[in-house]
Amino acid sequence: MSTPASKDLKFYSGDDQVIQFVAKDSSKQIIDLTGATAKMQLKVKRDDVGYVMEQVGVVVGVEGKVTITFTPAEVDSLGSSQGDTKSYLYDIQLTLIDTTVVTVLAGRVSVVYGVTI
Repeated sequence: MSTPASKDLKFYSGDDQVIQFVAKDSSKQIIDLTGATAKMQLKVKRDDVGYVMEQVGVVVGVEGKVTITFTPAEVDSLGSSQGDTKSYLYDIQLTLIDTTVVTVLAGRVSVVYGVTI
């Protein structure tokens, strides 16, 4: 888990958004995340001191599964009522039981204003 995977995401206003993955090592073996925590932060610019939003994930340790969920209201708070697409940088970090911090996923989140109200 040394270099984070890169994946751009698209969120639609008014929708639940669920990010889910299973942590695996270079041999494709599931990593036991017992005692680990996960968080995702969104920023406008990489060097911003603060973040726009932080979500804490649910970790199922022995399965290596991480789930991070955004409610429709949370997604709406990131978007634009003018119908413009807004974009944020994000990363997801795991803090392992031994306090090692590992960034596992990073990229850009585009928030698209939905048509249906």
